[in-house]
Amino acid sequence: MDLALVVTVVVVALAFDYTNGFHDAANAIATSVSTRALTPRLALTLAAVMNFVGALLGQEVAHTVSDTIGVPSGNHGLVVVLAALLGAITWNLITWYFGLPSSSSHALIGGLGGAALAAGAVVHWQTILDKVVIPMVISPVVGFVAAFLVMLSIMLYASCIARSSGTHRTILSSSESLPRSRSCMIEIAVRLFVIDPQWKIVCESTRTFADRSAKPTS
Repeated sequence: MDLALVVTVVVVALAFDYTNGFHDAANAIATSVSTRALTPRLALTLAAVMNFVGALLGQEVAHTVSDTIGVPSGNHGLVVVLAALLGAITWNLITWYFGLPSSSSHALIGGLGGAALAAGAVVHWQTILDKVVIPMVISPVVGFVAAFLVMLSIMLYASCIARSSGTHRTILSSSESLPRSRSCMIEIAVRLFVIDPQWKIVCESTRTFADRSAKPTS
């Protein structure tokens, strides 16, 4: 009975890893593939290699997952883990079917918490709050602000170089504009705090360039 339960947990854990792979890997490569920066095959290869290497280099996330509950000993603990895995797999399949970007790690932590609560085991709510709930709320805000500032810097830098060289077409090819990059960066730093009304023109130019780049070449 013990051996059969252990084998069942291992098989279900492998199934969870499989759903985690086609679920989270798709989220990770979506941006690079949709922008045509990478081909789907190359992006998936990089995701597979980096996920494998990352699993060997650090176990901090695994420690966080294991610290969310006090796992009971014996078969009772295996049943709790089995229920958590099945719950996480179910959520992964639901979010995959409806195309919802969701974290498999959060699903597993939720499954462990729910299974432990139903089984009368200890749930470390403070760990879940500090290491799961708060970062989950803050991370989209941090990503939004950081991406906004980086994109704004790129557009302002492109606009500055274009004006220095006298034409938009020589932004990447003109070596004469390179010595002016320091003054451009100073201008960007100022405009990040005092938004220039002309930044909308830069946005329109960038959007036009993106639209032209997205069109398939004949």
